[in-house]
Amino acid sequence: MSQRLLAVYGQESLLREEIVDPPRLIAVKHGVQLSGYGSESAMYKGDLVVEKDVAYVDKSFNPAAGNRLQHPDGDYDLDVKLKDDGNMQVWILREHFAGL
Repeated sequence: MSQRLLAVYGQESLLREEIVDPPRLIAVKHGVQLSGYGSESAMYKGDLVVEKDVAYVDKSFNPAAGNRLQHPDGDYDLDVKLKDDGNMQVWILREHFAGL
C-alpha cells in the first residue's frame, strides 16, 4: 500500500498511545488469508491457512512488535511483521488485552 493509498484508506490512529500532529494514518484490513503461517513449527509445512487482521503502517512511525495500536476498528497490538517494502510495513495484529 503506497502513501497515497494510505492517505485515502488510512484512519486516524494512536500507536504506542502517542498523540501526534498530524495524526497517524494507519489502514487495517480484516480477514486476510495467510497460507503457511507458522509453517516453521507446523508439522504440515505450508498446509496451514489462517485468517488474520493486518495493519499497514508507515515505516517512519518506527513500529515494533508489541506496540499498541488504537484504531477506529479496534484495540490491537502489533504481533508479527509480515512485510517491509522500505516505506510501508504490514503487521499481523492481535487483540489488545488490558488485563485485570
